[in-house]
Amino acid sequence: AVLTNDRQFVCRHGVCDLHYTTDILSRPDLAAKCTAPFSPRGGATPAAAVCCSTDFSLEEFKQLCATMEMEMNTNATSLATFLKVPAGHSEVYAGGRCFPTLSHKEFVSLVNLELFEARMTPELKVWDYQPLLGLMPEEAADLLAEDYADVPETRVFPQSFDPKHVERWLSLDKPFPDAVLLVRSGFEVGSPISKAQVAILDDLQALRPHALSIVAMPFQTLLEIPANVTGGEVAQTPLVATRAANFMKDRGLRIWAWTLERSGPLPTGTFFSSVPGFMQQDSDVMVFLHALFQVAGVE
Repeated sequence: AVLTNDRQFVCRHGVCDLHYTTDILSRPDLAAKCTAPFSPRGGATPAAAVCCSTDFSLEEFKQLCATMEMEMNTNATSLATFLKVPAGHSEVYAGGRCFPTLSHKEFVSLVNLELFEARMTPELKVWDYQPLLGLMPEEAADLLAEDYADVPETRVFPQSFDPKHVERWLSLDKPFPDAVLLVRSGFEVGSPISKAQVAILDDLQALRPHALSIVAMPFQTLLEIPANVTGGEVAQTPLVATRAANFMKDRGLRIWAWTLERSGPLPTGTFFSSVPGFMQQDSDVMVFLHALFQVAGVE
């Protein structure tokens, strides 16, 4: 969730992703309000655009249609060639139909149906709202909490990389006892565990009456290849929990993991950098998933 310039939360993965996740660049009146309207490549200067939720009001945001997360062509000399659907991604959003963008309140209303009694895991994206909106991190956390006023707090697991957000949610008069700290760095395989990150955990776990109980971590911090296993043995060797995963369990913290399907059918790249050579076929994703639960202790 990110904020508009009139302090309304909307559903986006980032504050400044509108130019490649909506049709805003095809709407000249709105595109002109972007932080950096589209500019074509000129000489050594790449084609670029930057459109942020904070550039617009909720009413303006609701005029947009959502698209697939598009790939930007920095060599584009015109808007028509600037964006394209990445290889392997769905073309369903390119058929001419408008897929409406959602406010965060609309999302809550859709999911908060008694029939489902669904759990919700909104992420408050880290952003400095103070210069433009006059909001400190704690105040942004308050605003997100207000959107869940009619939802039992036991069904809401708000997440953030900012410990100030998490501390606020744990300390509210109507607290979210299962607020989640997202962990991005400080627990990489082969590196010492970050003392700064440990200090953050110490502070949040010392809160009363509600202390931090859940952390969410990327895959490359949870599983690894056993030491001294190399070459062809890697694909046949059971994965083991990382030092970071064991560290979190020893602290009594519950572990969540990030999205499994983000890296495509045969995962590679950053999220799987701690298990090089392990992924040999599509079914290995299920072996990896099994290890996340049975070995690393992910819920």
